[in-house]
Parts: sequence; C-alpha cells; structure tokens
Amino acid sequence: MLENVGLAEFEDHPYKIIETALFVFGRNDGDFEKRRTLLTARYQEGIDKMVQQDKDIETFIEEFGNDALEDATAVFERSSNEKV
Repeated sequence: MLENVGLAEFEDHPYKIIETALFVFGRNDGDFEKRRTLLTARYQEGIDKMVQQDKDIETFIEEFGNDALEDATAVFERSSNEKV
C-alpha cells in the first residue's frame, strides 16, 4: 500500500513523515488542529452511520469534510490577501 501512495522509498518511516507534517501544519496554522479534530469526529460519525445502515449515508459521504475544507479555504484566502 505504501508503494501505491509514494511513501515506500523514503529513509524515514511513513508514520514519522505524517507526524512531522501534522506538527508543522499545526504550528503554522492555528486552525489546523480544530479542523483535524472536526474531521476525526465526522469520520467517526460516518462509521457509525455505516454500521447503522443509515439511509442518508450517501449524502453524508458526498458532503464529508466540506465544512472543514470551507474553513481552510477561508483561512488560506485571508492569509494570501494579507501577504499582498
């Protein structure tokens, strides 16, 4: 699996790469951890819906992450405008 996503040829373990990225993003973006927590909670909600065979699971999957993505886009646009 790691080969398929391009993480097999690095000296560092893929988990170390991911943990470093999470640390760097968390340090550079004050809202990153908030969005990550939101996505984790929404992911668990989706798992629960699948287990319960919720009739709205397809809509949930289609909309998954949109709220966090919208927040991230707004932060990115604000920071881009401030640098100009």
